[in-house]
Amino acid sequence: EQKVKDLEPQLVRIFFHEIDELDPDKLASFVETVELAHQAGATINITYTTATRAKFQPALFMGQFAAILEDLVRTRGFTNVRWVTIQNEPNSTLVTLAQYEALNRAIHAQLVARGLRDQIGIMAGDLVEAGGGGHRVWMQYIAANMSDIVDAYSEHIYWNYWDIPRMEFRLRDVARMMI
Repeated sequence: EQKVKDLEPQLVRIFFHEIDELDPDKLASFVETVELAHQAGATINITYTTATRAKFQPALFMGQFAAILEDLVRTRGFTNVRWVTIQNEPNSTLVTLAQYEALNRAIHAQLVARGLRDQIGIMAGDLVEAGGGGHRVWMQYIAANMSDIVDAYSEHIYWNYWDIPRMEFRLRDVARMMI
């Protein structure tokens, strides 16, 4: 724990998995992880990672997720929880654009209802270049259909030391897309 604090992380991203299957030990571990990031002084992004389910119910799942966020911020005082992201790299999963929008709108509504929307921003995207129709299609959809609820956009660009020109291309490509 001290080594993490000594690193003085600026931003910590913590993944959160399916709520209804989360046992008490896993929840306690998750809370301890958030607490450590908070104590280290990091801004915290919590990413709900399991957006596709056999019974797709955005209001139910985002309501449960928002209750946990509320507990973290209000009950436990982890005010460094500043961002939420729905689904890591959704354009490489089975999540559709419509489902992705529904989940983000549901978490937005839940955060508003709980008075947490000023505390917690919504970061959308977390896109990779390949898969699910491409990052450009997804980012264009998010910008055109979700800009009223999204506070930040995210693209994943992975560095391969053996292919530096590829990373440079991706950085330029995303920069041009966001202008």
